[in-house]
Amino acid sequence: MKKIIAIVAEEKGCPLYHKGDGMEFNAPAVAGLNYTPVCMKAVQTFATTLMRLQQGANPGSFQSVHCGGCREGEAWFGFRREEAEKGHSLSPEAARFAMSGLTHVKIFSGVRPQLLERVLPLLRERKCEAGETVIRGGDAGQSLCIIAQGAFEVLKESAGENTVIATLEVGDCFGEMSLVTGEPASATVRCRDGGSILEIHRDDFPRLVGQIPALGLTLARLLSARLTRTSAYVIEQIRKGILGRLEMIPPSELIQAMNVSNQTGTLSALSGDRSFSLYLENGQPIDASLGDHHGEDAVYEFITWHQGSFRFEPGPQKRDRTIRTDAVGLLLEGLRRRDESHGVPGEAPAPPEGKATEDTGDAAGII
Repeated sequence: MKKIIAIVAEEKGCPLYHKGDGMEFNAPAVAGLNYTPVCMKAVQTFATTLMRLQQGANPGSFQSVHCGGCREGEAWFGFRREEAEKGHSLSPEAARFAMSGLTHVKIFSGVRPQLLERVLPLLRERKCEAGETVIRGGDAGQSLCIIAQGAFEVLKESAGENTVIATLEVGDCFGEMSLVTGEPASATVRCRDGGSILEIHRDDFPRLVGQIPALGLTLARLLSARLTRTSAYVIEQIRKGILGRLEMIPPSELIQAMNVSNQTGTLSALSGDRSFSLYLENGQPIDASLGDHHGEDAVYEFITWHQGSFRFEPGPQKRDRTIRTDAVGLLLEGLRRRDESHGVPGEAPAPPEGKATEDTGDAAGII
């Protein structure tokens, strides 16, 4: 099945379109491209052109079609034919959930129901058995997943054992962080008792964001909220003495958590015969040491550690400042150096989270 695309080649004072904007005609529907409006004056003017194109006329003959004009301005359109996207088959249950449930999914919060209809052709239904692994930590992200039925556990590996750090339920989504950042999954997601998910494959994700531009802002807000909530979780667990292994919380995530939660105190870590110390005030690094390394160099070396133990002792101290870079700049440079020295992409900070609270309705933010 073919759809017809009309793109503005030239315009003079048009109140709706600029060059490159346009509409798509997929009979009997018409929609503006990339969130642009539909000009009904142009739609009426294009009736004969559209009929000829639908009957097989060469689009090359229609590359400067006048819109009909109005008091505000006018535009000239070029036309082309494209293969219409084919939707994926959904069961009646999944289709009902998609139509009614997507409005309650955090990632689609605020998106008008009419725009959500654009999501439906991109959805793929997947049944999951009890104990089935949907996403494995360390693997590249493949899909954005929305839970339609059942409960799914988020697991983090520590000392060779998997620990459940969150439980996701109907309406929660996961996988979008890996698609947005391009980083591997930092945790495993497993179906607990059997269920189903709706997936948007990574190949379709750019189309999703392109069709619903407001989604980009929503994703940015979700990532920011998850970072703040995650850091609070890490600090709480450290104070309880539950977490203390770098295999569970990598160095970059620790420093990130201290920064976001405005901690004042000393972070100490041991790995073999090496010891590291970092003093922070209100989340900003002040002084650090690791063997013969001091200041920024000590932090850069610490970021390369993959194992060891750590502890955080809150409280102010009198320390001379040996670090001149702020926490964000320190982390970015440290990760860049680590990746460059190893010649492979490193994991960006993506700490684990606890179960999403009712006021957020959010997933674990793991990938």
